[in-house]
Formats: sequence, structure tokens, C-alpha cells
Amino acid sequence: MLYRCIEQIRRGNSQTVFLCFMILFFLNKLLFSNTPPVTHIDTPSCIDPNTCIQEYTSYLYTIISYFSLNAISWHRLLYWGVTLCIWYVFGRKFFYTSEAMVSFITQISLLMFLDLFFLFFLTCFMFAFVCMSIYCSVYTIASFFKTAPREIKRNWGNFPKHTKRIADKITGHNIDLYKCVLDVSNVVVGESSCLSINLINGKRESYKFKKDDVFMTEVTWTSNNQIIPVVIEPTDLTDTTSIRVSFTCYTAGEYSIKATINSRDFPKTPIFHCAVADKPDPGHSLVDLKSDCLVVGEHEQSSITVLPRDQYDNEAAMLPEKLKLIFLDTEEPAFSSSVERDLTIYLTVLQCGVFRCCIQYDGVVVGSGEFFVIVLTIMNLSRLENDIQNDNPLSITVSISNLESKQTKKKIQCQVTPKQLTFTEYFLIFFPSRFATFRMRPATKIMIDNNSNSVCINDGKQDQMNVLFSLEENRQLFIAYFNKFLLKNLGGSSDFEEKKTHFYQKLKVAVSKNRHGTHYITIDRENLLKNMINHSKDFSPSQWHKKWYVEFKGEEGMDYGGVSRELFGVLSRHIFTPTNDNQFFVYFEGNANPLSHPNPAIDLKQSEQVYILIGRLIGKCLIESACGNPIFLEARLTRSFLAQLLGLRVCATYFATDDKALYRGKIQYMNESNNVEELEQYFVEEELGKDGSVLKTVPLKPGGADILVTQTNKLQYLDLLANYRLCKRVSKQIELVCRGLYELIPDTLLSVFDESEFELLICGITTYDIKEWKDSINICTTDRQVFPNLLSWFWTLAESLPQAGRARIVQFTTGSGQLPPGGFDSLSPRFQIGLSPSSHKLPTAHTCFNQLLLPNHSTYEEFRCMFNLAMKEGAEGFGMV
Repeated sequence: MLYRCIEQIRRGNSQTVFLCFMILFFLNKLLFSNTPPVTHIDTPSCIDPNTCIQEYTSYLYTIISYFSLNAISWHRLLYWGVTLCIWYVFGRKFFYTSEAMVSFITQISLLMFLDLFFLFFLTCFMFAFVCMSIYCSVYTIASFFKTAPREIKRNWGNFPKHTKRIADKITGHNIDLYKCVLDVSNVVVGESSCLSINLINGKRESYKFKKDDVFMTEVTWTSNNQIIPVVIEPTDLTDTTSIRVSFTCYTAGEYSIKATINSRDFPKTPIFHCAVADKPDPGHSLVDLKSDCLVVGEHEQSSITVLPRDQYDNEAAMLPEKLKLIFLDTEEPAFSSSVERDLTIYLTVLQCGVFRCCIQYDGVVVGSGEFFVIVLTIMNLSRLENDIQNDNPLSITVSISNLESKQTKKKIQCQVTPKQLTFTEYFLIFFPSRFATFRMRPATKIMIDNNSNSVCINDGKQDQMNVLFSLEENRQLFIAYFNKFLLKNLGGSSDFEEKKTHFYQKLKVAVSKNRHGTHYITIDRENLLKNMINHSKDFSPSQWHKKWYVEFKGEEGMDYGGVSRELFGVLSRHIFTPTNDNQFFVYFEGNANPLSHPNPAIDLKQSEQVYILIGRLIGKCLIESACGNPIFLEARLTRSFLAQLLGLRVCATYFATDDKALYRGKIQYMNESNNVEELEQYFVEEELGKDGSVLKTVPLKPGGADILVTQTNKLQYLDLLANYRLCKRVSKQIELVCRGLYELIPDTLLSVFDESEFELLICGITTYDIKEWKDSINICTTDRQVFPNLLSWFWTLAESLPQAGRARIVQFTTGSGQLPPGGFDSLSPRFQIGLSPSSHKLPTAHTCFNQLLLPNHSTYEEFRCMFNLAMKEGAEGFGMV
């Protein structure tokens, strides 16, 4: 078969030649081409090679067109090259005639031409297509970058936020937190510190804060995770390129500063900074003395330690070489002193006496001011210590001089005991007569005058008395015994917290023998006061001392302290809040936020048990607080009422807090006036009826109706007026309350407190909730440009202050640091904040309207400094209307 094919090829049989060519072509495609092979071929049916050339050509064109879709490859070129070489080298040997060879070569050339033509056409077409595609792409991209910014800018507001951020990030206009610059100024307590943030985008250009950007910051005191209020400037961050965060720290320590934008933390945060204490403030620094008198022995070394503080009571650093002890008397005693590195002053005085001293730091007095050093002989000092320990009194002979009558009484026996100062006069040597008695309590003051051998005693209730000593040694012992006994009664300190701790300890010991067991009480909530009186009027002191278990009739409740507190709260609100059915306490007329004061017009026969119950309730509150179950009265009581419960003298200064209407209308004018004679006021007080008519005229002193008030005697008139209006008119009520109180509490224990401290004991400390405060204020200005910024600064400052600082703001604005039982919402009128007409001044307050006016300031730091200055200086800068 093979031989016959070769013979046909040698004879020039065209059909056989083309069949061989096609076999080679398909073998090439099967071996080298990536195109799937043709599995079935329909060969032409003609027999004559001359007539079948056109059909083979057409058929071959179809096959070539199909395979020419593939790109030019090395195996196609190899195939055509090998084919031509084979036919050129061996063709002449196989073909008998030149015509057959020419015919075959012609046909092969035609096939090559067709194949190459279609390859060329396909290559040109692909090249043209690629060029057109490149052109269209370039044109499209160019058009996009030309028109897209204009269209995006025109329709930017309609784009979603995430689309905008993606676009900014691609173009480099988005904020780059890694390139932003953060800088924190030195953090010093009391000064405004600042976190500055310069915003930078991806192109290292300034980034403008967008309207939909969200910036947040947090400053935290790491010691207790307390969040410090901050002020972000400018108020409107839109289009700003830098942000300023101001904050003020009042406590030294480490602070953490964190900032985020769009919920992403700045890479360099949190920043930790240590707030250092301010420079030492001698006025806030402490001298470690238990009282204003230091009793030492002659030639004995004693020590005084200085505790340096800055103006915010942080521990500060003092230079020992700037600390000095100064004797203020004209004649300086012989002494030696040295200051150690721990700020301890070692003092040795070489002579006996009473010396006035102070400690100075860089020329400024340290602590509360002056103090006295009483130097005794070694023998007298030993005697003093033994007598104080064993409560042995001191007995000496003195002379008494009355400052008003200028009369001097000789040979008055003075006795200094742990409870009182007693002055006894003897008639005919054997018959004693009590001349004067002063209770041993802080209200009893001894004023020392080193220019004379005397002291002056004043307890604020009795007439001032001048005590003369025949021997300087007796004066030294009198002062030393008085201060040691007083200090022992106070628990060894004059600080309120330490006095309270000492009081609770003494009271707990006093009631401990009756404290065992529980006393069960069932009270009907309806007509609660009457039920409580009937239930408790026969209680013995021991039953009041016991722990109570309270149940309300018909109610379920386990008394683990809460039910008892509710009973005292409901009772105190019912008693101290005047209503149509309850007039045990009243308010002074014309007061915006009145305080409760005993009703002078009530029928005591029907109300006697109520006032006794009030005293017992106060005593029960103190007992429970001392035993670890604090109970407080929900009441706002007048200072004069509290002072009288402690046995203190009432004077005209109480009008400013108790009867503000009278104070504004009369007392303040008389205090400030230089010509009170024009008022034609006499030493009398008119009792007015409800219709304003004069019911009676009461003389304030014998013959007062004929004594005109002048510049000379106006202070005496004001004190007599206060004594009558605040004290004498309610003396019976006060006496009944004291009877109930001192049945339960020894009066000697309460004598260590003043009226402000006593209020904290029985009413507790008011807490000021900023959120409630914000919800309860009235804005009394229409300004919308300056005031919103000032108001934001005010709340930032209020949040940064402790409760005591907030109390001062409330006190400056309303006249009292205590809020009504209902809190800020119960103030009448409401707490008001407005814009002051002045700028760069201290804030002012109108207490009659509960109104605080804030002046305009350019920066928060200036606002803060002026506000703190106003609070530090007291009422100065706060107008009282």
C-alpha cells in the first residue's frame, strides 16, 4: 500500500499528494496546536485530480481559516520550513516530470499564501483593535480626571459617607493619623494644660475638619480612673486644621490623655503625663500644732513640723533655708532654733513666759497665722501634765475687770476644770458667790495681751471679762491649763473630722451599756407624728439608745436600716416643712430659699411634746451615726436655731443667712451707712400683724424707746435686735428641744462643735449632681453668640470641682450651701445663669433671685482664674441684692 502511494506521488498524482499533505497538516495540529483537533473530515468525492483542485483548495481554505485563529507559533513556522525543505531536496527524485512538480509546488505555495495572508490579516486586526482600545482607554481616563473633580464637587453632598472617605483616601485628601502632630504642654495642678493636635492629610498638607467627622478626647487621673472635664476649642470644629483641648488638674499625679477621630485612636495616644504640684503656698501649708498654743518647758527642746502644700492642698516642696520661726513680741526671748531638711523646726526657749510667734516662708506667714508658745518651768510643766491626765483642776486667785463698767473686783477665786472656768467671789471669807462661769468649749476664747498681765475671756454669749493676774506665773498656768483641757475635750485636735471621730467614740462608749438588744416599733403611717409622739413619749433614754427595728403598720418591709431612715426622713419633712396643718416651724417672709425656724406664735401647751420629740430625734440621729448606721434629718435649719442648741450667743451676723429679707432691707443698710441717725430708729422692735398693723412695741433694752440708734451704738442695737427676733421670741421652744436632745446626748460632748459643724452632723453633706443641676437651671439671657461658650466653660469648671467647691458656688448664688429636700428642682426661684454686662470681671450673684451672672472672657483659662478668684475671696465680687 505504501509502495503504491509512493508510486502515485512519483507519477505526480495530485490527489495522492494532497492527501499526504493533509495527513502531515493534521499530525502537526494534533502534536503542536492548542486548538482541539478535527475528529472527522469529509474528503471530496471527485476522482480526477484536475477537477478536484478547486474543491481541495476550498476545503483547505476552510481548514486553514479555522486553524489560523491561533496565534503564530514556532511549530507552525517549523512545519512549513520542514515541508519546503523535504520537497525541495527529495522532490526532484520522486517526480518523473517537471510539470507535476511545478503543479505541486504551485498548489503548496497557494496554501502557504492563504495561511500567511489570514495570519497577517488577523495580526493587523488585533493590532488595530489593541491600538483602538488603548486610545479609548486613554481618552476615557483623561476625560474622567478632567470632568470627575467638577462633578464630584458639585454632587459631593449626595455621596454616602463611606464613598467620600474612600475617595479621599485614594486621592490622599483623607486625614492621616500617623502624620498628625500631637503636643501636650506641661501639666501643672491648678493651671490650664493643653493638648494641641495639628491635623495632616495623606499629602502632608493641613487637613480641614469635616462636618461629619467626630472628634473625642478623654483625660483620666490614673490613680482612681477619675475623668477630668475638658474644653475643646474651637467650639465648632468644622474647617479647622488644629484642635486645642484644655483641661485643669487639681490633684498631683499621673494623667492619661486619649484622643480619637471617627472612632480611630491617634497612634501616639494615650499620652501619659505627670501633673506636678504647684509652688508651695504658705497660706495652705500646715503647721503641725494641735492648737494655737504650744506648751513647752524651759531649756527643753521642742519640735514643730511644717507640712508644705500648694494652693490646692497637694504636697509641695519647700526650701529649708527659707523657713524661719519669728517671735513677734517687742522683747524677743533668748532662744535657739534650727530647721532640718524634713522641715522640722527644733526650738529651745531659755526663759519662761508667754510669747507670740509665727513661722514664715520667704517672708510670708505659714499656716493659719500666729500662735503662742507658753514656756513653763520644768516643775510647773510636770505638774501640768499630771493634772491634765488626772483631770485635777487649777485654782488661783485673780482680779476681774468689767470692760463696760470699768470696775475691778479683788480676790476672785478662779478654778480651771475639764468642764468649765469658774470665778467665785467670797463674802466675809466663808460665803462663796458664783461670779461667772464659762464652759470649756471652742466658743470660749481667751485673748492674750502681752502688754499687760491679763487675759480677756469671751464666749460670745456673756459679757466680755478681763482677768488680771498678780503673778506672771499664774497667767502662764491659766493659759496652759485652759488649752490642755480644751484640747483634751476635743480629742486632741481642732480639725472637724478628728473632732467628729472623737465625738462618735465618746458617744458610742456613753450609750454602749444600753445598746444591747433591739427595740421593735410599729408605726401607723397615717397621722404619723401623733402616733410617734404617743408611742415614744414614755420611752426611757435606754430605749432611745437601743437599735430600733421599725415596721410600718400594714406594710411589708425588713428593716436593715432603710425603714428606720425612711421613718426619720418622713418625720423630719413633716415637722420642719410648714403647712396649713403644721406650724411647728416657719419660714421668714420674703426669703427665696427659706430656712426652718421655730414658730414664735405657736401654742406651747399643745406643741410641747413635739419640740421635745424634735430634740430626741436629733439625739437619736447622732447615736445611730456614731454606731455605724448614719441617719440624717431632711431639713434646712436656721443658723441661729442650731447655735442656740449648742448654747452659743446669737448676734446680727445670723440675719444674712436666716432672715435675708430683713438683712437686705435694713441690716445691710445700717452696717454700711455712715449716718444711721437719719433713720430715727430707737432701741425698740415693732411686732406686726398679718395685715401689717403694729400689734405691740417691744423695748430691746431698759428705756430703749428713748435711746436713738447712732453710729456709736448701732452694732449694739443690731445684736439686741438679733437676740430678740432670733432668740428670745423662741426661747421656750429652744428650751424644749434642748431638753429632749440632752436627755440622750451629754451637752459637754456637743460643746466642741460650732453651728456649721453641728448642721453637718445632723443633716449630712449635700451632694450636687451635675446632671440634675443642668436640668434644673433657667437661662436668663437671649445671647446666642457669647453665652453658650461661657455656659459650657461653667459646667466644665463645676464638674472638675469637688463637692466642697460646688457647695461654694451654690452658697454664693443662693446664700446657703444646703439644698432643699427636693434638690435643685425645689429651689424657688430656680437656679439661674445669665450673661453679665461686664467683661473680664469677677462673676456676680443675686441671692434673692438665685441668679449667677457670668462675665465674658476670651479664653477658658481666664474664665477659670477669675471664677476661682471670686470663690477664694469669698463674697467679694458677688453682688448681694
